Amino acid sequence: MCARQEIVVIALGGTILGRGKRGCEGYVSGAMGVESLTKELCVMLGLKRAELEQRLGAKITLLSLASIDSAEIDSRILLELARAVQKALQNKRVCGVVVLQGTDTLEESSFFLHLLSTSKKPIIFSAAMRPNSALGSDGVRNFYHALILATCPKSAKNGVLIVLNDLILSARDVIKSHTLAVNAFERGYIGYMLEHTPQFLYKLRQIHTYKTPFSLEQLCAPLPKVAILYGYQGDCVGDFAKVLKREYKGVVYAGLGAGNCSARALQTLSDLSEKIPVVISSRIQQGAVSGAVARRFITAGNISAPKARILLQLALAHNFTHKEIAQIFRQI
Repeated sequence: MCARQEIVVIALGGTILGRGKRGCEGYVSGAMGVESLTKELCVMLGLKRAELEQRLGAKITLLSLASIDSAEIDSRILLELARAVQKALQNKRVCGVVVLQGTDTLEESSFFLHLLSTSKKPIIFSAAMRPNSALGSDGVRNFYHALILATCPKSAKNGVLIVLNDLILSARDVIKSHTLAVNAFERGYIGYMLEHTPQFLYKLRQIHTYKTPFSLEQLCAPLPKVAILYGYQGDCVGDFAKVLKREYKGVVYAGLGAGNCSARALQTLSDLSEKIPVVISSRIQQGAVSGAVARRFITAGNISAPKARILLQLALAHNFTHKEIAQIFRQI
């Protein structure tokens, strides 16, 4: 049981709060509201709201920040979310925060808070692959597990966590790997839920949350523009060089294999790196960046390209030097 008195649930929308007329047909993200989701959870458990809170050992406070598809989340909304989470966790009564949003960009939002929150308290993201009107919907169960994790002392000091499909995942490594399946998320596996009880297997070693080098107070929207370029046979990276130099503050290149690229792309990236930071990641979901090409630039390690973009944006917003940015990428 949580020693403190309150869980703050912050809703951004998404399928977990979606509902359609029949099943998945015509469902709208965020249509039902977090209050309705909480009521459905109580119905499924056969509990009144007060009884659910008694079981959790904490009062549930609901906050609706937005009701949108996660594709609409930008740096302004992310900063608004980060400030709402920070404000909630500064309250001594609050033992943890739950964030509900769509799955399509969940890995980016959770990583953003993983880098920016300075609290040791649990921050738990959850979502759903099927709306609540669908047969076999997963949202209510995922929400219940998120509430449980937010009250669990073992969730603390573990960075931002995601709970989906009975799995506990780290925001640093999690990736959505399937468009529709309930088990759409993989990597970053650090535990699981067993009969609604968290079972932790691993601790994250990299720098995060309360050891972060970043400060929310120094940030304002929009964050510096960082582009992601995708490597492929005969890619046309050079066609965008002038635009990138003129309008962007940094580039992430999702390279082939372990960060490889063609000779033509290498020349373009080398030219760009004289003006703006260039980070090499991989278009492959497993493994780390390495090799002669990658070592010419800042390497993303095993962080995905979308997450490398967020990390570079935050580093640029803090005016870190090229050397400092490279060091941060090695530590995160």
